[in-house]
Amino acid sequence: MRIFVLLAIFCISTAAVAEMYKWTDQDGKIIYSDKPNPNGSSEKVKGPPLTTYKPTTPQKKITFTPDTAGKNSTQNRVSYSTFSIDQPANDQAVRENTGNVSIIMSISPGLNSSRNHKIEIYLDGSKKAETSGLSYQFTNMDRGTRTVTAKIVDGAGKVLKTASVTFHLQRHSSR
Repeated sequence: MRIFVLLAIFCISTAAVAEMYKWTDQDGKIIYSDKPNPNGSSEKVKGPPLTTYKPTTPQKKITFTPDTAGKNSTQNRVSYSTFSIDQPANDQAVRENTGNVSIIMSISPGLNSSRNHKIEIYLDGSKKAETSGLSYQFTNMDRGTRTVTAKIVDGAGKVLKTASVTFHLQRHSSR
């Protein structure tokens, strides 16, 4: 599969830089080709300009050293612009007969584990886990309406950002 993908990329990239030729055949039809007319009467056609990408310059990276890590300056604070629980969606009905529910979160910028930041996960107000990853799996949950809260906390336990979602777990009940 990998070879197929690489071959497809190669073919697409070579087609993007190929020259184009145009000529009219003896029946009056206009012919376009990547090769010149074998009879010699063809003109080069200039295609549209290629799309280019100019990367932006990265923002200055702040590094923390032991002498500046403890200071309470705005330069050393990490601010998370977004933090959310993406799965399950808020007010979603989740049908899972085994009671296993995956929580998927997203954060920007990434979690700063070098400053001992971590994510605490709560289920219905009760702390269930601490993680530095962006996913967590609840197992054998009881059915019903559940609320999951995720909190980004620093090394001192201060809450930096919170995300919450309520979902409805539907499990088959045996009688």
